[in-house]
This record gives sequence, C-alpha cells and structure tokens, in this order.
Amino acid sequence: MNVLSFFLNATLLALALFTSACSLPKTLPPQADTSHKISFDDDSFKNQTVQAHIIALHSFGDNHHAFDHWQVWAKSHGYALHHYDQRGFGHRGKLGRWYGSEAMVSDAISLAERIRGHSDKPIYLMGESMGGAIAILAAVERPQLFRGLILAAPAVREGILVRYPYNAALNMVASISPSTTASIERDPDNPELISSTAQRLAHSPHTLRDIRMDTYRGLIRLADLASDQAPKLHIPVLLFYGGQDESVPEVAIKNLRRHWQGHVTYVYQSEWPHLIFQSTAWKSVADTAHEWRHSLDNRGKLHCRKAC
Repeated sequence: MNVLSFFLNATLLALALFTSACSLPKTLPPQADTSHKISFDDDSFKNQTVQAHIIALHSFGDNHHAFDHWQVWAKSHGYALHHYDQRGFGHRGKLGRWYGSEAMVSDAISLAERIRGHSDKPIYLMGESMGGAIAILAAVERPQLFRGLILAAPAVREGILVRYPYNAALNMVASISPSTTASIERDPDNPELISSTAQRLAHSPHTLRDIRMDTYRGLIRLADLASDQAPKLHIPVLLFYGGQDESVPEVAIKNLRRHWQGHVTYVYQSEWPHLIFQSTAWKSVADTAHEWRHSLDNRGKLHCRKAC
C-alpha cells in the first residue's frame, strides 16, 4: 500500500465528508465476535526433535497462508513453525473488521505461553509488516517469553514528515464514515513475490482488499504504538528491510536501528520488496535467520550487512 497516495485520498475524502456530515447515517461499531480462539494440537509442541519454536505473524490484509512455504524449510532445520489468522483476517472473525491492537498482541503472548507450557525450547517471534508491529509490542510486554524477534519491514512510523496531519485526516474520515472503504489492487503476476503469494493476495476471498477506514485507522494506531514502545525493547532482533519497500519509510527503520543499537542485526537488500518473507528471496532470508539463531546460541553476533 502506498502510504502517501492513501494519505492524499483520505484527506480529500475527509474534506468531502466534512461538508455533508449532518446528513450521514449513524454507523454501528463492529459486532462482538466469539470466533477468536487459536486451535492447535498441543501434542505438536512436545516434539523432542524441535530445537526452537517460531511464531509467525502475517501482514495486514493477509492470513496464515503467508507462511505455508516456510513449513518444509522449518521442519528440515529443526523448527516448529506456528502461524494463524489474526483477528479480522482470513477465517478468523469478520473479515476486515478491526478487533484492536491489544487483542492481537494478547493472542501472540497467549500462544507463546501455551508453547512454554509444553516445551523448554526457545521461542522466536517472527513478524512481517503489521505482524512485525504486533511482535514488537508482545516482546515489550513479555520479553522473558521470547529469545528474539525476526522482523521484515515492521509497521512503524517514527520520523514520517506527515505523520500527525495524516493521522488527523484519517481519524476524521474514520469517525465520520467508518464503513467507507478503499480498494487495494494487487498484481497476480508480481515478479517480486513467489507465485502462490501473488495469486493469493490478488484472488483469494480470504485476503482483504476492500479496507474500511476504521480498520485502516486501527492499523495506523498500531504502527504508532509500536513506534512509541520500540525503545523499550531490549532482546535480540534480526531486522530485514528492502530498498523497494513502498509501505514502511526508511526513516522509520533507521529510528528502530537507533533505538536498538547493541542488540539488532540489520540485513538490507536494495531489490527487496515490502513482503520480504514472501518474496522470491525468502529462502536466503530464512537461511540468514537460521544463521542468526545459531549466533545467539553460541553467544556470538553477526555483523550488519549494512552499517548499523
């Protein structure tokens, strides 16, 4: 999603709606939903061949299938990979409704606690975009649960020039007409992504493409919260970012690196897109994560691939 174009569209829509706000009907808040449980076979946590657990959190609009292609790699490298639909995405809850940052962070922590109840192996939290923001917040709240974070372009916003005017315009739109939607078109033949991802994002009925304004506002508030809480994070972080990212500005990533000096390993490639974990480079990214994990086990440290 191009942040600047969404901001301009939101601003114009806000102005248009503001002039006719009195005639707008009242909009009810999202209905309460009970389909929020994460179902797993607890016996899968007891596998003695597992060397570590990875909880993988998908990006905004996506679902748990974002990490299907990681499963074979994970098993062959000694990892148990746990991924699920976050609330309001995929099959969980009402597609496109925002259930709140607190609930999504709580889900990640609850799953980690459940794993810890069955296994003493280290747990890593892996997040892409929105999932990265949730991972940051979960690790700030319960750092003792996680050995480290593996992040790809986490949704953060510190340093963005138009951050607060953007928030004001979006809040106006979401308050006046929360159910107003903006459509996101995705290329089914995107050469930057693996084919299954490009096709799923473009065609699957369980991928979010019509985004409610109140849901988008929730995403922005999540990114702001992750930005504000990031300096409190002190566990090891492996941070991936690409030069073709049009969603998370580089200045926000630079600020993360500044806050995390001494415990972040930064890996950058100029050709990487926003969804690095689903890009055609995912295998080399996964191998880098595996190498990084071993460096932590050996109390070593990988050097940044780009000066930190």
